[in-house]
Amino acid sequence: MSYPTLSIDEAERLYVAFRDDQLDDDDLADVTRYVEGPAIDTSRIESLAHILWEIVDGLEQGRNSGLEFERIAAPELHEHLSLSQVSAADAGFWRWLTFSSGGDLAALVKWRYGRDDKSTPKKYFGMGNVKESMYGYLWLRANAVYDPSRPDPYEICRRGDVDLWQSHIVRVDFGSVPAVARAFVDFVHPELETQRLDREEYRALARELARRNSSMLFEMFDDEAAVGFISDVWENRDSWMKVDGREPPS
Repeated sequence: MSYPTLSIDEAERLYVAFRDDQLDDDDLADVTRYVEGPAIDTSRIESLAHILWEIVDGLEQGRNSGLEFERIAAPELHEHLSLSQVSAADAGFWRWLTFSSGGDLAALVKWRYGRDDKSTPKKYFGMGNVKESMYGYLWLRANAVYDPSRPDPYEICRRGDVDLWQSHIVRVDFGSVPAVARAFVDFVHPELETQRLDREEYRALARELARRNSSMLFEMFDDEAAVGFISDVWENRDSWMKVDGREPPS
């Protein structure tokens, strides 16, 4: 069994073709490399672009449309692709996915991260690590807090803003520990429309958790232990926390 990948050099060439409106599936097929690993259902890949663009079409376009897109798209992508851990960890797969579907998925990256005055940064197309690519990030966001014991396994994934997810879950070590990631997001956002800590407060809490993670084995926590630990760290914040030089809030 095998799955498709794409090297950075070939992705660079496809990026140029996409930028110049000359990308097609034949270009991708010519440079796709297959590596040993769990097979991927290609029919799911083919329908993914349609699913994600339907989400965009249903959004109220504006300043928060990107945030709302990620909130809806991360669970959809994670559930729809049903990836193995092996392919999901391979940056080459996410590069390949980005330039599949005749450029429709690449166009979605441009919609999400494009700027009027310059090209969309290449890292979002996969020319970097998995955590920086748009589709890798969306998958990791959903996977980090996926909880099959809940009626909606993606309930926690739908909470919080981009700053919380990108900087304080996906790109930090403790975000790879599901129980701790779930507990952190749930502590900051007990409900979809409820935020317990403001941005400076949860950033400070995340830094403290990262500091303690260097000397503790967070992987030993189950959900109950993770909730209790984070609650205790916050309750005793006067021993470690400063926000903008101010005294810790009561």
